[in-house]
Amino acid sequence: MATRKFDPDDDSDLLYGPRYLVRVGYPEERAKAMILEYKRKFMNPAFCKSVGFVVRDNRVMRRILGEGTLMYEVHAYIGEGRPISAEHDPLNYPVFDPDNDNDLLHGTKELELLGYSETEARQAILDYKHRFMDEEFCEAAGIPPQLNEFIGHEGPIGMALLIHYYIGLGGDPNPDKMVRWRADFGKTEEFADWWSRLGMRP
Repeated sequence: MATRKFDPDDDSDLLYGPRYLVRVGYPEERAKAMILEYKRKFMNPAFCKSVGFVVRDNRVMRRILGEGTLMYEVHAYIGEGRPISAEHDPLNYPVFDPDNDNDLLHGTKELELLGYSETEARQAILDYKHRFMDEEFCEAAGIPPQLNEFIGHEGPIGMALLIHYYIGLGGDPNPDKMVRWRADFGKTEEFADWWSRLGMRP
């Protein structure tokens, strides 16, 4: 079943819902009102042009930002009234694009040093993107989509480990199992050799 599109003109559409905002302390009705105000501003091309922001259309919200980043923006710009200016918009800088197969995230180097050929590394990255940056796949797997902020935070080394585990080894998407594998792998000679090839100190 296709994921529904967020509708800027439907006030019953509360994007991902108020749960994140309620969890950080807003009353539910205030949270709903904040989401609607955010939609009126950030899904409006004229407003976004006036402040130098990229319009938060359905693709941007679902494929680039995701729930966590989106609701943080509602909290920051609507709840706290922080200044809205072009330099604060992460979409005014390069982003990791799930729909562009020429975007290889942080690149192939770290996977190649793990033993992948360049072709294998490229394919593993694309396989990862097509699965783990897809909202429907991740919902079925019981994990949040791994989008722009997550990939930037993990960096080249963290992402190489995730891609190796999820794609190279076919690891279970369960985050707890991935964390345990990562901890165990960090104790192996294979990891020590890879770490050395990366030029990192023990």
